[in-house]
Amino acid sequence: MEVKTTKKIKDIFKFFSLLYVFSATLNLAAQTTNIEKQEIIAKRFITAYNQKNYKELKNYLFLPARMLVSEKKLEESFAEINDNWGKFTVGKLTHQTNSKLIAQLTSERDSTETESFIFSFNKRNKIISFFIKNIDFIYPDSNDISKTILTTQAKIHKIDSLIYIKNNRGHFNGCVLVIDSGQVIYEKCYGYSNFENKSILNDSSMFELASCSKQFTAFAIMMLSEEGKLNISDNIQKYIPEIPYNNITIENLLTHTSGLPDYMSEFDKYWDKKNFATNKDIVDVLKNHKPKLYFKPGENFDYSNTGYALLSLIIEKVSNNTYSDFLEDKIFKPNGMRNTRIYNTRRSRAETINNYAYGYIYSDSLKKHIMPDSLRNYQYVVYLDAITGDGAVNTTISDLAKWDKCLREYALVKKSTMEIVNSNYKLKNGQKTDYGFGVFVIDKKGAKRIVHHGGSWPGYHTFILRFLDTNKTIAILSNNEYISFTQLADKISKILLNISIE
Repeated sequence: MEVKTTKKIKDIFKFFSLLYVFSATLNLAAQTTNIEKQEIIAKRFITAYNQKNYKELKNYLFLPARMLVSEKKLEESFAEINDNWGKFTVGKLTHQTNSKLIAQLTSERDSTETESFIFSFNKRNKIISFFIKNIDFIYPDSNDISKTILTTQAKIHKIDSLIYIKNNRGHFNGCVLVIDSGQVIYEKCYGYSNFENKSILNDSSMFELASCSKQFTAFAIMMLSEEGKLNISDNIQKYIPEIPYNNITIENLLTHTSGLPDYMSEFDKYWDKKNFATNKDIVDVLKNHKPKLYFKPGENFDYSNTGYALLSLIIEKVSNNTYSDFLEDKIFKPNGMRNTRIYNTRRSRAETINNYAYGYIYSDSLKKHIMPDSLRNYQYVVYLDAITGDGAVNTTISDLAKWDKCLREYALVKKSTMEIVNSNYKLKNGQKTDYGFGVFVIDKKGAKRIVHHGGSWPGYHTFILRFLDTNKTIAILSNNEYISFTQLADKISKILLNISIE
């Protein structure tokens, strides 16, 4: 979300994540007590960002960044942030620690919500990182959270009013699904599937799921595992011998603990952008250039699109079928998901389908929503169009209700398998990660068990959240890159749980 973070779902801007690691290496993150100065710097930083004054913005960064990063690089790094949020208005500033400042920022993209961003400072009060603070989705594990227990109709009314306001003010364009106690109580779409011809969205409009696709890839792997066709402890070289890394298992790929480098970054460096890349090309780039692993497999967590692209190849090798056909035959058709498919050839084959929800970004210069294909900063949406596994599942809000029923009823895999999928994975040192197989996992003492995942790709933000023990599910599909989708999911969750959102 990659906040955006088009390229990672952990919601940290890649550029500033790099700065943070570099600063930690140089031990520059010493505490400071100069709180007032930090608040002034944070406000000036946002002002410089709003004005696109990268020369001034650079002055607020710590020394290695000022030395190594050009104004042009800063402009490129902040272009995607600007496309997501536009300009910010600074609200409340609070200090998490003496060196971390939480800023409540309101985006012009949705003036009804505030986003929490964290500034980290070194001992010289220079900024070493700047990233969004995620919603934690932790709710009390109690059936009597408030004195007022809402009826189903009251919940529907509150949810509908909430989303109507977002759409009416021009913020949210998309579809929302809400399931309460296993029953669909809300399924509604707002806005356009095509901003040019003003085609209206409906429950059969097909959206790109982006990284929400990963749960289908993980599910396919576990189906093959149950059939005895693979073991998740297998070394991936058994299936992809060209991979130049030892000791990486299928389980490492599923849980983002492989340490594999980001294929998008490698393609940005080495790929001929005139050609469409495939999953096999990812293997070739890794084989030919041998970029260093981020860490030894199993020793850390780093969200990896590369891992899930390789899982797609393993599915094809083991099943002797294409990734697309395997999911179609084994998952989509058996669940009656008639409007779900792998749709990764729209650009490479000029393929079109009816009632497709085209993804749009907002252009400040043109003052309208446009598709990202022709924009320089989004060139990768074209040449990475044919990659599968980490994305490429396209579906409708109605089919997601069928998918939820399949998961809830253990229709295709055993309950014991789903328990593994929905459990926090442990690193070699015994520390639990926040991820299972294809889903983020929240399993805290005294709180409700939740799995969730988001997806981001130019033009799309998607989010699926499931309460495991109470059969409540929320799915949000946006084709105008609605930025506050996690806040929206949080508010709907609170309505379902009778928690006040006033």
